[in-house]
Amino acid sequence: MPQSIHFTGLLRSPVSWAKVGRELVRALAGESARVSAGSSRGYLYDLDFPLHAQVEAAIRRSRIEGWDLALVYPGNFSRLRSVRRAGILIWEGDRFPEHWARSACEHLDVAFVPSEFTLEAAVASGIPPAMLRVAPFGVDGDVYRPDGPAMRLSSRRTFTFLAVAAPHIRKGLAELIDAFGSAFAPGDDVDLVIKCPPSVRSARRSWEYAGVESFIGRERCGQIRVLTGSLDESSMASLYRAADVYVQPSFGESFGLAPLEALACGRPIIATGWGGALTFLDRSNSWLVDYDLIDACSFAYDWSGDEKVQMARPRRESLAGALADSYRDGTARRKKGAAAIKTARRFTWKRCAQTILEALSDEPSGRCVS
Repeated sequence: MPQSIHFTGLLRSPVSWAKVGRELVRALAGESARVSAGSSRGYLYDLDFPLHAQVEAAIRRSRIEGWDLALVYPGNFSRLRSVRRAGILIWEGDRFPEHWARSACEHLDVAFVPSEFTLEAAVASGIPPAMLRVAPFGVDGDVYRPDGPAMRLSSRRTFTFLAVAAPHIRKGLAELIDAFGSAFAPGDDVDLVIKCPPSVRSARRSWEYAGVESFIGRERCGQIRVLTGSLDESSMASLYRAADVYVQPSFGESFGLAPLEALACGRPIIATGWGGALTFLDRSNSWLVDYDLIDACSFAYDWSGDEKVQMARPRRESLAGALADSYRDGTARRKKGAAAIKTARRFTWKRCAQTILEALSDEPSGRCVS
């Protein structure tokens, strides 16, 4: 019998976790699950954000009773109405905030995480392994592929590095700009494009930069450029294809949709050698950057509790070396780009949905706190 699921989460937004929700609703429906959806408000919510017809249909459908599946702020797990409740947990450090873990234990039967890295962080935070399942996210290979148009970036330079990131401290954009300045002179035939989402609350939170542009010196204007605003999926794919190398200098990722999409477009990656993105990044398709584990309590999202959370800050000299090596070594770029395509094909939303449905077909393991 098909599984019955009501999904709750942010859907009408350009941010990555809204994309996770949209793709999961589509993939679950594609696996013959009976799916309804509740579209939450949240960061960069846009009532006019275009949705696939399957997602719109799920939103319009009357609530389907069965499993609740939620990708929401964990404090809101208590609002789930079904008897059987599942949640998706995304976190970038080596342990969860105490109140996140407590809410998951009290209100969920099953908790899905996108990587073994996040699984280890959940267990370290007191969530029982029996209620955890790893369901890696995917990429739409019909959109993100190596063939297709490349965006025209209006640059006189012939080599482009690309980073796609929100202006958050843990994304490592300040470190990237610093390392780029160390690796290249202003007159070198290379530029760096940083794609950021539109932001209405920059620097109002402890985890945000005041502005990425503030890290760019006057002599680098034109060589380092910041693109803002929303792009649809096909435009994002064309942006990835416009780059020679994609850079993800994050202090931590729970999974990392952007580098996976870049892989699917045949782009080799430079990334910090720590965190959930190592689910699909290795030295066959990437230059992995050395790092230092640091106390991230001051800039970790929604952090509270007596325990400390760690993330991995990329070392400037290692990041600069990877930038320079990838620029100079065309043979390595081609080999890593070919490996990138093969790697990305293993990660699909269909497989993610199948993993979730298999877990939900089992009897609930029981919550940790009654």
